Amino acid sequence: MFTLRRFVSACLIASVGSVVLAEPVTPPDAGGNDTLEARSDEGNAAETSIAASEAPEMTTEAIDPAAAPLASLLPEEPDRLTIALVMPPDGSPFTAASKIVGNGLLAASQTSREPAEVLLVEAPESTSLTEVLQSAVVAGADVVVGPLQKERVTELIRIGALPLPVVALNHPSEAIPDAEIPANLVMMSLSTENEAEYIARLAVAALEESAPEAPVPAIPAPDASAQDVSAPTAPVPALPDATAPLADETGALTVPERQKILILSQSGAWETRIAESYAKVLTASGTPFEIYRIDDMDLKRLREKVQPVLSEEDERRFAQRRQELRHLPGTTESERRIRDQALKRLDSDMAVRRAESTPPYAGILLALDAQSASIVRTSLPRKSRVWGTSTSNPGDPSASSAATALAFDLEGLVFAECPLLLRYDAQSFTARFAASMPYSPAAKRLFAFGADAFGVAERWAQSNRSFEMEGETGRLVLDRDRSPVVERTPQTVLVREGHLIEVASESVAKPGPLPEVSIPSRQTLTVKEVLPAKASVTVVPVIIEDVGPEQPAPSKMLPAPVRSDPSAPAAPEATPPGIETRPFEAPFEEPGAAAAVPIADAPASDGEEPLPEPSVL
Repeated sequence: MFTLRRFVSACLIASVGSVVLAEPVTPPDAGGNDTLEARSDEGNAAETSIAASEAPEMTTEAIDPAAAPLASLLPEEPDRLTIALVMPPDGSPFTAASKIVGNGLLAASQTSREPAEVLLVEAPESTSLTEVLQSAVVAGADVVVGPLQKERVTELIRIGALPLPVVALNHPSEAIPDAEIPANLVMMSLSTENEAEYIARLAVAALEESAPEAPVPAIPAPDASAQDVSAPTAPVPALPDATAPLADETGALTVPERQKILILSQSGAWETRIAESYAKVLTASGTPFEIYRIDDMDLKRLREKVQPVLSEEDERRFAQRRQELRHLPGTTESERRIRDQALKRLDSDMAVRRAESTPPYAGILLALDAQSASIVRTSLPRKSRVWGTSTSNPGDPSASSAATALAFDLEGLVFAECPLLLRYDAQSFTARFAASMPYSPAAKRLFAFGADAFGVAERWAQSNRSFEMEGETGRLVLDRDRSPVVERTPQTVLVREGHLIEVASESVAKPGPLPEVSIPSRQTLTVKEVLPAKASVTVVPVIIEDVGPEQPAPSKMLPAPVRSDPSAPAAPEATPPGIETRPFEAPFEEPGAAAAVPIADAPASDGEEPLPEPSVL
């Protein structure tokens, strides 16, 4: 588009020997497409022209073109940020998830105040990350985002000095001290283990023995690589063998005077990881706990285990009353009927009294999907606090009747979730990101993760070693001098009367009943509220690849030209063979059903098919 900057440049070139300003002329194709700022600049130019006509006439001797080059008279063109996104090769089990993460990054970039150039760097698995980084340098990248695989992140750390800033999308597959992590590398993650540790700390803070005034502990890095491995850590008890369902295990640190917590889990891989994350926090805090497997969904045995116990006084009183009723005369049918009715009323009174008693477990942590959690919740005492991760999210009640039914079954559940899943409907999502909303909750989380990766990369490329940002996956905090991990605090959600309500963590992390909350009608953001203040009116949509109902295909993205940076350190003369670096100018093709192997890392809810995403997330 013929911009105002280029129009002024053309005028200056045409009148190099004169300093008398010409009358302002409207650019040929500026009508309708110029922004408010451009109109303001035209008004300022007109005022300058009037002022110049009233000033004393100046001759051409005032400016010597040889002494003052024309380039110095023009405003400098600001350099656009260039982000290189490391993609796995086609056919990799990480490809589907990486594409959705990439689409989230691109959508955030295109709708930001200063859009970046996004390049895709694709290479075979056999290619070293050193060559991948060299390709990014040759292409003129300012920062690299990726890789997504844990093993590749470990390989990245082993390189040592990196030629440019890097934002890794996972943690290493093994424990690595912070001192061995390159100085220009930061790591962010979307792991459910991080959410499990966050929820477990809230559950500990809500115990009766916890001080009500105590603040909620900060959430540590979810991976051992972000911690000092030389510091002693309490052992994490192993989970019961998967072949022995309904086995119980008691934490080693049992303190009788403290309330106990029950962890309900199944024997799946991701359920086991969540349960172990719960156990790690509880063991470190000295909270007694048990891990209970419910693979066979024997709800009767579960109810017997978790039902509240009557006090000794109540037990003695009800036993005495029962003994008295049994000794009543029952010679006639009328007397027997009266006696049986009295015994039934006594049983009913005992059940009511037991329900009002203190349950044996003050908190119950769920390592279950939404469907299993809804079945189990109906068998748990109402006075027990029930906690979970995003895997127990029932879905959007306003968009699905099945999600509404699950939400009513999960009454009182407190879980962690990405804010993006709670604050947008399809219309406001499109207004914010200029893209169609992903269909499944797992895809929405990956999209949010990519959007936050853009925000982190933008700040990290500017050498911001310490920052905080409210992202789509939660609150993100980086203090690079303390840790290379971008710590994520997810949003706390309370299920109340079939609604998912965002609450402050401090309101649930204290003893006593859950906070009273109002049940608001669903609030959706308007286009004016979700668009950035200085965002361009013309926004290019981003293609969202997702397994779901057919949606109208948006237009393709504009190509981002590759620019080279001759001052980049240790830049090779050419891209290493086997590596393709290209602008992201065409939508990703949806992965075929045959190649989609569902891995239940983030189980789908509301009857949806699970997204083929890597289990390491």
